[in-house]
Amino acid sequence: MSFFLALSLAKEAADPFFRVGYNSLGTFATINHLHFQAYYLASPFPVEKVPTLRVMTSTSMQRNGVVVSQLLKFPVRSLVFEGRDTLWDLSSAIANSCIRLQHNNIPFNVLIADCGKRVFLFPQCYAKKQARGEVSQELLETQVNPAIWEIGGHIVLKRRKNFENATEDYAWRLLAEVSLSEESFREVKA
Repeated sequence: MSFFLALSLAKEAADPFFRVGYNSLGTFATINHLHFQAYYLASPFPVEKVPTLRVMTSTSMQRNGVVVSQLLKFPVRSLVFEGRDTLWDLSSAIANSCIRLQHNNIPFNVLIADCGKRVFLFPQCYAKKQARGEVSQELLETQVNPAIWEIGGHIVLKRRKNFENATEDYAWRLLAEVSLSEESFREVKA
């Protein structure tokens, strides 16, 4: 029901620049309770412009008009859900996928875009890598905790020197640290 309400909010806003985001536990959710964030930016997020490749979906999802794809040429591996028929079918598909991720202890972020017609699901591992000491000191020093808006492509840098030295390569390195490995992502898709 929560995802249905979030999708309905995005649909009712009727503005493609109004987005709704969600950060699960383990992905820099600021408080330990269910809440969504709304964001208006009069420009497409970089992730919204990335090409996709359709992946196998269950017969029930196909019957309900839900198409699942994966992002191509983006540093964070992601699934993209698109609903042609009803918000309810789309929200059910997303909610079921999120529940499976939770049961497998995989943190995730969700970005609802295109007036609720397209939803990006980012399973991620940044906090786990950080806890194991696997994130470079250079990236840690930026103090950027990549949650949904950063993963979508709007990265707020807190220090002048990071801003002045920011490059696309730096942003991609940061985002690549968030992403599951190819093998882990294959398991998520399965």
